[in-house]
Amino acid sequence: MKSNPHPLAAILAVFTAGLLGLARFALTRHREYLAFVGHMEREEKKTWPALTKQIADAHNATMRRLDTQDSVLHQHGERIAALEAKMPNGQIDEMLELLKKLAKA
Repeated sequence: MKSNPHPLAAILAVFTAGLLGLARFALTRHREYLAFVGHMEREEKKTWPALTKQIADAHNATMRRLDTQDSVLHQHGERIAALEAKMPNGQIDEMLELLKKLAKA
């Protein structure tokens, strides 16, 4: 004689399988979330401070280079001003006229 399972047992089996599948899905997503949060915390503690320091060092190097260039440009400007002071104005006007003629040619 063959016994047929009760319809309620089949419904409970399907319902239990659904709950177990949902629990597995939730636990998988929870593990992924914890891994992501851990990754972000490690990045905030290690990567960003190092990157911030690297940017600050590059900025300081650039500012030092600009300060050096500024002093060099200042020296060139002083030499040009000293040369212009030695030249009479008539010669400067004559040089400008020649430059204008060259630019037109």
